[in-house]
Amino acid sequence: MIPARLDRLAAGLITPGRPGGSALLVTAGPGTGKTRLVQETVRRARAAGYATVHASASDGSAAQLAAPFVGQVGTTSLGAIAEWLDRTARARPVLYAVDDVDRIDAPWVTALLSMTEAFRSRPVVFLLTASGAVGGPRHRGLGHATLPPLPPPAAAELLRGLPVPVTGRRAIEIMWRAKGNPRALVELGRAGTEGSGLVSPRIRSIYGERLASMPEETARALLYAAGRVGAEPLSTVECALRDPTARQDLWTPAVSASLVELGDDVTFPDPLVAEAVYHSAPAAVRRQLHADFVAAIAEPSFERAMHQGRVPLGPDADAANALEEASRRALAVGALQQAGLAAHRAAELRSDQSDAARAYLLAGLAAAAAGDGEWARDVAPLVLRRTERPDLRAGVAMTTALALSRKGLQREAMETLEGAARSHPPADRLTALGSAVCASVVAAASGLAEHLAAARRLLRFADTLALRSPPVPVLGSADPDLQRAAAEVRLDAGRALSRQEIVRRPESGARAADRLALAELADRSGAAELAVELRWGVLMDPVAEPSAPHHPEAWPLLAAGLIVSGRWPEADQVLGGAGDLAATHELTLLQVEVFALRAMLLALRGDAPGARSLAEGAWPLLDLGVNREAHRDLLRALGFAALTAGDYDTATRDFLDMDAMCELAGSFFPRLLDPLGLAIAASRSGRTRDALPAVNRIRERAGAHPPAHVSLALDHAYALLCDDGSAEERFLSAIHGPGAPARPVERSLARLHFGAWLRRKRRPSEARLYLTDAITGFDRLGAASFTQAARVELQASGGQAGSAPCAAPLSAQQVLIAGLAAQGLGNPEIAERLQVSPRTVSSHLRNAYLRLGISGRNQLRQALPAEIWRSDAVR
Repeated sequence: MIPARLDRLAAGLITPGRPGGSALLVTAGPGTGKTRLVQETVRRARAAGYATVHASASDGSAAQLAAPFVGQVGTTSLGAIAEWLDRTARARPVLYAVDDVDRIDAPWVTALLSMTEAFRSRPVVFLLTASGAVGGPRHRGLGHATLPPLPPPAAAELLRGLPVPVTGRRAIEIMWRAKGNPRALVELGRAGTEGSGLVSPRIRSIYGERLASMPEETARALLYAAGRVGAEPLSTVECALRDPTARQDLWTPAVSASLVELGDDVTFPDPLVAEAVYHSAPAAVRRQLHADFVAAIAEPSFERAMHQGRVPLGPDADAANALEEASRRALAVGALQQAGLAAHRAAELRSDQSDAARAYLLAGLAAAAAGDGEWARDVAPLVLRRTERPDLRAGVAMTTALALSRKGLQREAMETLEGAARSHPPADRLTALGSAVCASVVAAASGLAEHLAAARRLLRFADTLALRSPPVPVLGSADPDLQRAAAEVRLDAGRALSRQEIVRRPESGARAADRLALAELADRSGAAELAVELRWGVLMDPVAEPSAPHHPEAWPLLAAGLIVSGRWPEADQVLGGAGDLAATHELTLLQVEVFALRAMLLALRGDAPGARSLAEGAWPLLDLGVNREAHRDLLRALGFAALTAGDYDTATRDFLDMDAMCELAGSFFPRLLDPLGLAIAASRSGRTRDALPAVNRIRERAGAHPPAHVSLALDHAYALLCDDGSAEERFLSAIHGPGAPARPVERSLARLHFGAWLRRKRRPSEARLYLTDAITGFDRLGAASFTQAARVELQASGGQAGSAPCAAPLSAQQVLIAGLAAQGLGNPEIAERLQVSPRTVSSHLRNAYLRLGISGRNQLRQALPAEIWRSDAVR
């Protein structure tokens, strides 16, 4: 697999018709795909009619550079090769690709690099690859790129694409060991091992000769470096070697043989070297290695427990206990993959079937929290065939339901939870509450009335049970009252919460699950800044597995919070992490949510075609009839895309469709400018009578005491739709009300619309103040289309529009009237909208035609900049 960035570089090298040449040096470690890159570039070149020459210096012989030319030149000198290249390039372009140039003697390298410069004016392309540093001077025009390790989504896709797909826990282990190296991923994936970590004899033989040449003490040091199970530093390796003052020259033979690199740590450039080193040692030696690490690591940790778990040959209660404890510690800090790995190994070391089932369930719960549905599903039968205990089977139902829900299979998810509750009803409140909390997540995603009812039944059932601690608390150490409150707000859009109620709970936010539950309550209470802070701390915390995103349901909520708070670069970052998580574990529902939110951002930034394309591309990925939350987000994105494009009829239809779907669901709390999009579109399309009932329904769904940010949005929406005596008061409330400064997108929109309203009320000086503030706000956000709308409106009110595009010969009033006429409005409609007489409109248009050098309104679109007649301000 070739990384997309370097694939683009290769495609850029092969450009038929380009008069000059180009040169690219690609540096990459062993097994990272540089040879595949060369092969792909050669294939492209041949397809484009290039003469191609592919040489390899893998054995360090410079003669290999000339080998492909044998029979075409009389000698193997570089001079003869240069003559051949020059002669051939007169007839057609040439690609000269050389692998492993770092293995050639320096004089040849210097000559080859000089050749790349000499042919810059001829259609000759040089593609050179190297595993390490290349000697010789750098030449003008020689580009340089590196092949980075595959990121987790690409690595997971590669493992899934093997003849026998690799997923779940085994994929996690292989991805950690392979370090993003494509060859290592393929070799380890094909080894077909179920947790043993064995590599094929072929791999051991490839490195056997180089390893056999190592001095005994260096070979032992390599073994211990390869035997690490986590983030053990070099000092721990040396302590395990029982040589805390290990000499620098201990590693020198391995460094000279390119087996390792030494800096602050000792690393293997080729992960397969570490695998060959470790698995070439006898099993007894490896067990002793792990025992030495246990002795070297004083404090309890994931690494110490995993080493302890690799020492015994059979069941071992002490090792299993240490692993379960490590799993709980990892879970508490959000290191979910570590928690799952430790619990899974603990289960393998348990002799009692019930204890093993409990440990497997702990692994499944961690995997589910990490978003790894395959691992969670793999664990389920390991639990079910070992126990009939209701609490453990309820836990399996939870992990299975979450995996199904994240694939968009909401009906199957809820059936799994209800089926487990019927066949093995839990006997304790905490287990039943865990099932109800999981059901609330499914119901919130589906929006189906029967799912909402089912989740409420499970909540009521939990309330009837005694409160006692189950052997495996499916909620972990989470606060049950906090989890129940979060479930209730998912199921009841009108449930009122006070900000004080949330702020009184700081002690509940210690655990990741509690902080995420607290964030949902903060959202409902209007404490948006607190909600963002809590989710950011859980999802973007660099301490807890920064390369392994988790908690799939929380990512869209964090991104939405960042969007409305104007933190769009951070929203981009969050959506990148969410996209990686969705791609790594094939989480279809999260993938669609990410597309919808990215489309929303594109629309707000002014890219209407990009937004619509992205949202429409996500449409067929899910059955939206049972994934109404995702359906709502896609309709919202499409509505704002149409709004940005100036297609107000389509925007109004999309927003009304969204409202109708929300009315069917009955549980959806207003999110992401919901009332505003509809109000803006309807006020421009003339469908205010259709929009008002929908806005009223949004107000009803928000409850009798909606949080401040919902009240602000509703005031703004009613001001746009009801141009009565209350409009000014409502606009001012939306701009200056409690919480407005924390929502700069909505506040800037309110300033724009209030400024336009003031101008229509013939209060231009006041209008200019609000419009200037709107421009500043939109500029700061990067909301290009809204910035342009505000500039045109400012110009129409007699202000200076800065860099706003305009037809220079026209006055501000002529710009506005001509823009409306260009949209197709007749003179009476324009007069009514601007509150002037039709005669005034006609006069302004005649003068505009004269100044633009046209004869009628049918030529206005060609004469005016598109930004004027497509702008919000003239609608």
